[in-house]
Amino acid sequence: MTIQAPDNHASRSAASHFAYDVFVVHADAAMDEAFVNGYLLANLGLAPERVLRLQTLELGLFITKEIERGVRSSRVTVVVLSAAHMDDHWAAFGEQLVAF
Repeated sequence: MTIQAPDNHASRSAASHFAYDVFVVHADAAMDEAFVNGYLLANLGLAPERVLRLQTLELGLFITKEIERGVRSSRVTVVVLSAAHMDDHWAAFGEQLVAF
């Protein structure tokens, strides 16, 4: 007997409303960059256009609005906590928005 999972059309259509699958907030430090690029994103296996990072937000706009846009337009937000993260005020602000 074969059991099929139910067609979860509702969750697929909800996910399609997001511009990104993941918004990654991390400090602008070499070790954090190496972790995010070399481990986290590599293991998630997402297409690069489905990932938004704090460091790739649009230039020339208010950073607070861009961080809010990142959180709202992504299905999931991941905050990478590190020693450098605690010293990076924009990464900390992104974490506060996610918690709110």
